[in-house]
Amino acid sequence: MNVILLTVDCFRYDRCSFNGHHLQTTPVLDELAIGSQVYETAIAPGMRTAESFPGILAGQLSRDSSYLEEIHLKSLSPDSSTIASCLSKQGYNTVATITNPQLSTIRNFDIGFDQFRNLESNASSQIAQNQPQNEESSGPPLSGLLDNFRRCLNNIDSAPVNPFVPAYVAYREIQRRTEWPTVPAETVVDEFLADLEATTEPFFGWTHLMDLHAPLHPGRINAGGLLSASSLTQFWWDSKRVRGSYESNYERMYDSALKYVDAQIGRLIQNLKVKDLWDETLLIVTGDHGESLYDRGVYGHGEGEGQFAHVDTGEIRHHYMYDDVIKVPLLIHGSEASVGRIEKPFSLCWLGDLITDYLDVEAPTFPQSRKESSEAVIADAVTNEGHTLAVRTDEWKLITSCSTNAEDIRENTTNAYYISADPGERVPVSDVPDTLIETAAELVVNPDNLPTLDGQVDAATKQRLSDLGYR
Repeated sequence: MNVILLTVDCFRYDRCSFNGHHLQTTPVLDELAIGSQVYETAIAPGMRTAESFPGILAGQLSRDSSYLEEIHLKSLSPDSSTIASCLSKQGYNTVATITNPQLSTIRNFDIGFDQFRNLESNASSQIAQNQPQNEESSGPPLSGLLDNFRRCLNNIDSAPVNPFVPAYVAYREIQRRTEWPTVPAETVVDEFLADLEATTEPFFGWTHLMDLHAPLHPGRINAGGLLSASSLTQFWWDSKRVRGSYESNYERMYDSALKYVDAQIGRLIQNLKVKDLWDETLLIVTGDHGESLYDRGVYGHGEGEGQFAHVDTGEIRHHYMYDDVIKVPLLIHGSEASVGRIEKPFSLCWLGDLITDYLDVEAPTFPQSRKESSEAVIADAVTNEGHTLAVRTDEWKLITSCSTNAEDIRENTTNAYYISADPGERVPVSDVPDTLIETAAELVVNPDNLPTLDGQVDAATKQRLSDLGYR
């Protein structure tokens, strides 16, 4: 049995039509879901790519992982056991064809893969070769402009006409015509299929799509068919996202980009059928995290470090751990997979256990294991500002930051919710079960204690990350 793990960046659970969204955003996955195992409450290990993929690939929360150069650049330690390394020992050919500059070899996300290609890293390398390199280099000629635009857009947002919006629109239009910060799913799928064709069975393949990550590409949005507007108009709308102001058209932009991604997943499935691989493949489709679409007055998924302020209330919050960001789609299709909806919370840290169970092979002991876990599902983030944990059960959810003392957590936590009656996490409660508080107190770590890796992120990659909103 072959295995394909297809992950989508910023993949939000409730924007999928197979999960009840009112627009048909995922017709391919809708049909696939009829004969698949669909998880109603799949929880990402963290709210950003760097916090999430150590969990997806190696069962590691942020507290279990390492970092490179800066604490928000989470990485795998060199001795990590991963899904790929486990299956490689079982005779699988392991192939990764991915995007996102976060997922680099220097941060050990290639552990266990016979072939590992990050199309974004290749693009960054090509940029770097064309630029003068020194310790002060900041990448391509447009380097630094986006951060300046963010500051300028935010600082004078109250003005009737923000003079920096046309400059931002022009900046994005230049990118559209030259080099966009994400690789289109159509290209990624083509490259992934070519890599699979060059290997032999059985194989474990992983691919990652970036088209739902801001900034959204106008061409892919229009290709989705749920919205049609010029690139300049879309960039004008997008400038409101950057400055934290509500834009009613942005949700439709996201939905249409999602339908484009869904069509590319359909191309992958069709190719597997043509090659007579479909009936012999376990396909897992999920996201590394979701995306806030101004649900609580913010856009994105907690880019940057530490605290941020709600744009309407000014309330200071730590890392964003609400379900619009950490609850993701999870769909599993294959002859070995059962069919139906599973309501019980499931952590993506447990994917290794799930895959090895389906294949009936022995799994390594991952730091976070379904076989050894309590009832709670955990997501977390560790930065210089501290450690934030989301502890979730069938009925409850607790979000707490920066304390190793259970009594402090009990007295100071305001972000706790009775999920079974308040799935939108709108009404905080103070009386939560002691087990959630005790779990958080046992898991929380001091950021200074996370191990570091030797190495440095190159300037071109840093620029790629900046263009994607990481800072």
